[in-house]
Amino acid sequence: IDLSSMQSVVAFASQILERNLPISLLMNNAGTMETGFHTTSEGFERTVSVNYMGPYLLTRKLIPLMVRGARIVNMVSCTYAIGKLDFPDFFHRGKTGTFWRIPVYSNTKLALLLFTFELSEQLREKGITVNAADPGIVSTDIITMHKWFDPLTDIFFRPFIRKPKKGASTAIGLLLDEKEAGMTGQLYVNNHRKNLSDKYTNHVQKEQLWEVTERALASWLK
Repeated sequence: IDLSSMQSVVAFASQILERNLPISLLMNNAGTMETGFHTTSEGFERTVSVNYMGPYLLTRKLIPLMVRGARIVNMVSCTYAIGKLDFPDFFHRGKTGTFWRIPVYSNTKLALLLFTFELSEQLREKGITVNAADPGIVSTDIITMHKWFDPLTDIFFRPFIRKPKKGASTAIGLLLDEKEAGMTGQLYVNNHRKNLSDKYTNHVQKEQLWEVTERALASWLK
């Protein structure tokens, strides 16, 4: 599956749906932080496609197979705190002017967090939980920066950067731990629930984001 391609997401979901087997666990973990502006064949900025639109579409497509007690976990990032949702530029950020990778990445993580909250409300009565996990700063290729900047991160930040196994523990706990059964619409950090203000849980653009995304993906959601 290529999450930057909505057609690929639909094709993959169709294969799963054809098997007609129940789904109990889904973790949306894929992510990218592009070094420049790249447009997908479907006209969206690549970071937005991989980090938000692809997971959104895949999840929506697979919901019919999800059973009561199923768990969905979306991998977000602490950078949601600096994210912004500017429509319609959100889907094409960087097309005009300078492309800044961290703000664009942060915007997608805010969007994925708000999607988590909105979807959790919609699926609550079905007994399907939806939560978000922040893995912290993990030692993966996604944190590789500019050729002169990355050596600085090695010196100053690498000692504090987590190994992938530790970074994954929060999300895995949300998927498998019995004590998390029934918990929904939450953000977890370091295996603990994070108390968020209404600024995020009742974000003024939460419903708007859902509506705008539904329109952008309408032809693939059919």
